Amino acid sequence: MSTDNALDALTARLLEAVKNTRESADSAAASAQQAQKMAEGEMQGTSLTGAEKKLLVQILQLAANKNSEMQPAVDELKKLRHIGAMLQGHPDMKGTPGIDMSSGSLGQGISAAAGMALAGKIDNKDYRVYSLLGDGEIEEGQVWEAAMFADHYKLDNLCFIIDNNDLQIDGSIGEVNSPYPIPEKFEAFGFHVVEIDGHDFDQIEKALDEAKTVKGKPTAVIMKTVKGKGVSFMENQVGWHGSAPKQEQYDIAMAELKQTLA
Repeated sequence: MSTDNALDALTARLLEAVKNTRESADSAAASAQQAQKMAEGEMQGTSLTGAEKKLLVQILQLAANKNSEMQPAVDELKKLRHIGAMLQGHPDMKGTPGIDMSSGSLGQGISAAAGMALAGKIDNKDYRVYSLLGDGEIEEGQVWEAAMFADHYKLDNLCFIIDNNDLQIDGSIGEVNSPYPIPEKFEAFGFHVVEIDGHDFDQIEKALDEAKTVKGKPTAVIMKTVKGKGVSFMENQVGWHGSAPKQEQYDIAMAELKQTLA
């Protein structure tokens, strides 16, 4: 059983146990303490990393808190980008559970992903590596160095996923610094290319399944998307790249999304 499957199975088993103890515990705090003890006991002798163990304990404590299940997560979100908070502006492997690589500038993630994929090949591991890139991000030269590297080492365990919504912080990517044509560029760098509608989950699943069958070359899945999809005043509006909605806008957006899902 792979580490991912083992973690999934352990999490499911512990969550079921938490459901049972939650009803009998005297308080939410007591239930959370029981959840932590169960997790620590079950994780003895497993191959889970320290970050995975910490994340699992947090999940169980959250599930055990019957009075305010989401409050710890909500409180943490309010600290976004504050000094010492778990959630920094960029991924922090030392402060955020589940993060294996700290990064900052655009393009760094794909380089790390290519290295992880090569490590898997060298160690004869069967894991796969996925890297999500923005279409503005692929204007970075580092992305194409990583692409050249992935082709050279025939990293068929590596899959790039490009979100192509045609917008970046400064405007249309075609006007700022056009990376088009995107499919042809990745093909020229030796990639197997799949083009899909990024809002269609069936197409996404099919593309990722197809990537698993490709041998001797990496795969690039290019997803055509609409920025702000489903919210009338956000769709295709570059101004929402890094802006937060006000309460009235939030209420309108949520109502529209709920209507779409109804």
